[in-house]
Amino acid sequence: MTRDGVVEVNETQQTAERISSREADSDFSQPDSAAAERIIEHLDTAHTRKGNKKAVKKEQEATALRTSTSRLQFTDEERATPELEPYIKKSEKAADRLDAAKAAIPKQKKLVKKRTFDEAAGKAKTRLRFEEQEKPIPGGKKGNPLSRPAQEAGIFVHNKIHSVEKDNSGVEGAHKSEELAERGAKYGARKLKQGYRSHKLKPYREAANAEKAAFKANVNFQYHKTLHENPQLTSNPLSRFMQKQQIKRQYAKAAKKGGAKAAAEATRKTAKKTAEETRKAAAFAARHPAGILIAVAALLLFIMISAGLSSCGAMFSGLTNGVLGTSYTSEDSDLVATEQNYTAMENALQSEIDNIESTHPGYDEYRYDLDSIGHNPHELASYLTALLQSYTPQSAQAELERIFAMQYTLTLTEEVEIRYRTETSTDRKPGKPPPRKSLMSITS
Repeated sequence: MTRDGVVEVNETQQTAERISSREADSDFSQPDSAAAERIIEHLDTAHTRKGNKKAVKKEQEATALRTSTSRLQFTDEERATPELEPYIKKSEKAADRLDAAKAAIPKQKKLVKKRTFDEAAGKAKTRLRFEEQEKPIPGGKKGNPLSRPAQEAGIFVHNKIHSVEKDNSGVEGAHKSEELAERGAKYGARKLKQGYRSHKLKPYREAANAEKAAFKANVNFQYHKTLHENPQLTSNPLSRFMQKQQIKRQYAKAAKKGGAKAAAEATRKTAKKTAEETRKAAAFAARHPAGILIAVAALLLFIMISAGLSSCGAMFSGLTNGVLGTSYTSEDSDLVATEQNYTAMENALQSEIDNIESTHPGYDEYRYDLDSIGHNPHELASYLTALLQSYTPQSAQAELERIFAMQYTLTLTEEVEIRYRTETSTDRKPGKPPPRKSLMSITS
């Protein structure tokens, strides 16, 4: 009995015969050349397929670079034109530099979903694959939540040292050195972080600068191409400037929508249309020179008249403001009555001060600490005019009372003083208290 089944053995003849009906197992001890060839062929096919995929991907990337939005497509006629040859070289050089700058931007593989429809099965499938994309511009990191508590603790320690360092000059010197070292360390760390971030942003910065240079070179080529196709534009500097600005705007607008090819085509059409309008305008001016001169003279006259009127208007406005600023808008009778009302209030205050000794009798002494009472009538009238414009005594009465309360304050203070003096007398009884004085202080 063996692993292959039942075997009959003849020991005399030294033979063995398999009599079992079970299928024998495959013998893998001997090499199978056909299977090995199939495996090698499969590996070669997989390697070739992988190499073909890499080649196709590389070709697609090169094609994308050649047809990027920053690269213009020049015709054989344009390349054969000597006047346009330097501008074509500059445009291509700027485009190559932009492609190199974009290739230097860090890349990342991002998982994306692609939806496909299988027509045979009639079902939609979603496949996941990795795409190589440009890394976004790195932003600033969030602050450390422990930085603020550490800063507060450092400030607290420094304040404690400041409170006692005046008693010891050695402690004060050591503390100053420590603060200087801390500031130097913080400055160095900040500069190191700024340098690291500037190094990380360098590819993006170079790509942006290269894109600006490519845009400028493309616009310059389109401009000189327009001048080459329309020689009549070179006669007028103003026309050349306006034409270049229009080409620049049109190229930027079209490049955002459809790339450099669409931008070049739109710019060519715009330049052709502008050149045609310029040619018509020049022809009209050549046919009607007198009319052009009259129009220019009328325009200059209009500008001179407008400038004169504006200066006269400014002068008239200044004169009006000066007159209004130095005049009172109220009636003379109202001005006089308002002035008399304020003067009457001042007279009443003066009369009250003069009669204090009669209205507050019984004090041994009265002390006065008074300021002058009076005002400038012109200043009062100017203030009321600026505040109320046109006023009457009735409308200005509340404001007069407010001004009077701010200008004058009358304060009466009652005081009692005990004064001592030395007297020699034989009639006076011992133990009699000294005389007392009552005072009245008046301040304003």
